[in-house]
Amino acid sequence: RSRDALETLTRIRATMERDYALSRARSTFDTMMSRALTNLGRGEEAVRFAADAVETSRFFDGPHAVETLDAMFVRGQTLAKIGRVEEAQETLRHVLAARTRILGPAHVHTRRTQDALRRIDAL
Repeated sequence: RSRDALETLTRIRATMERDYALSRARSTFDTMMSRALTNLGRGEEAVRFAADAVETSRFFDGPHAVETLDAMFVRGQTLAKIGRVEEAQETLRHVLAARTRILGPAHVHTRRTQDALRRIDAL
């Protein structure tokens, strides 16, 4: 069942790539795919989707947009889950610095990033 669902989602993503109006939504879609693939134990694929989400969001929203930082956060978490700890730390430190600057230190997303970094640093 999950294989059929992933095949369907892959076809949907291909459609999004061909249709510029849908391309803007691709970052959100890729983020969701990354999370789903991580949960299925397909970490390397998940990292690729997370990286695509970051690049798409950077293109449409800019490097410091909330959406871009959200995609980077997911990428960092995914990297940590597959054991690429140093890359995860680097990514999440960047997200933390940007979120602190843009959202403030007390914002829930900033605190969530701090918590994620603490957990990774403890590995």
